[in-house]
Amino acid sequence: IGQELKIDPIAGGMEELVKGLSSDEAHSSAAAEAIMTTDTVKKEAAVSFELGGKQVKLGVICKGVGMICPNMATMLMFLTTDAAITPQMLQKAISLRRVDYYLAFYSEEKDLAQMNAGYIMEQIALFLCTKGLGTCFLGGVKPKMGNLRKGNMKFIIMLAFGKSKGSYTRKAVDAKRMDLKDLCVYKEVPRQWMKQLLQAARLAPSSMNSQPWRFVVYDNRIHVFAKKHNMNHLGKFEELNFGIMFSHLMVVAEELWLDVDLIRLEDITHKNFPNNQYVLSAILRT
Repeated sequence: IGQELKIDPIAGGMEELVKGLSSDEAHSSAAAEAIMTTDTVKKEAAVSFELGGKQVKLGVICKGVGMICPNMATMLMFLTTDAAITPQMLQKAISLRRVDYYLAFYSEEKDLAQMNAGYIMEQIALFLCTKGLGTCFLGGVKPKMGNLRKGNMKFIIMLAFGKSKGSYTRKAVDAKRMDLKDLCVYKEVPRQWMKQLLQAARLAPSSMNSQPWRFVVYDNRIHVFAKKHNMNHLGKFEELNFGIMFSHLMVVAEELWLDVDLIRLEDITHKNFPNNQYVLSAILRT
């Protein structure tokens, strides 16, 4: 992983690979097997349906590639179809969620802009939930006409919202979040209000349900860490995830009438918490 491959053996086999190209089921299955690497089973599916009065086929093969970005639960997916559709229209079809409204967030390019975006957008999402509206962050969708800049501000994230066909909420048990015992290191037995703050943070949504946060709990403070990966800084969506989580934590703090500050403590940055990097601390004012 991360090592440059020699191109000669690959280039030398291209001619034979091209000769073996085919669109039948056997070759699709062979391609799914070829990309398995450490996977134990092939991941493939195919459907046939009528579109515009004609029968068309759609096939897909995929595999997990967590090594690209471990905290993003990355996946490679390859779609094939005999439908008369341009690549641009196909990308649009698989990217857009059909909802009533979209909210695009732009920000100046400053430190923690992604985290601030996640914090504010989740506050908006939680408010919309109180009004009976469902929401969804769209990480791979760009604004209409690809307008990524407005003056000195850069596009950050899109939030879709509208009336949901089904329930727009779910039970905490259905959220498939990690247990607090797997997310927290307790330096002492936490008090009830501390448990409530941690539960709110635990239930926060994150890209691909990656849950990148870890907590060291001591006295009146929660030190927040991120799982380390091959970068020495938080990635784009990871920083956004932390903003969303801090939003949940602060909403509950307000409901409990707790004065909590989010502060980066310089004397914490050197602390040894294996395989994690320090982000911020949530400190109760006393």
